[in-house]
Amino acid sequence: SPVLRLAAAACVLQASVTCLAVLYLPSRSGPQTVFVALCAASTLFGAVKGSYFVALEAIFGDSTPQARRTSFYVYKQISATAGLSVGPLIAVACFALSHDTWTR
Repeated sequence: SPVLRLAAAACVLQASVTCLAVLYLPSRSGPQTVFVALCAASTLFGAVKGSYFVALEAIFGDSTPQARRTSFYVYKQISATAGLSVGPLIAVACFALSHDTWTR
């Protein structure tokens, strides 16, 4: 599908902008430039998610047996919620281990 190919290209662009903002820009430019790059990466992430999410949900719904579809959606939602919960916990652990500093 052309839409999914475009979404894949946007995903690669989003990952590249994120890496640029996190790895390259902090040592070579000011915090405003890093902030703008991260905002651009977040915007691209939203566009990518919006372009593939509908197709992904349709494929997921069509590929599950109708009798068990509800339980699969519940498991999928539990997994997504757990992932959204674990991410901030990992960030807290990283900050605790680095003594809550942003510089090296």
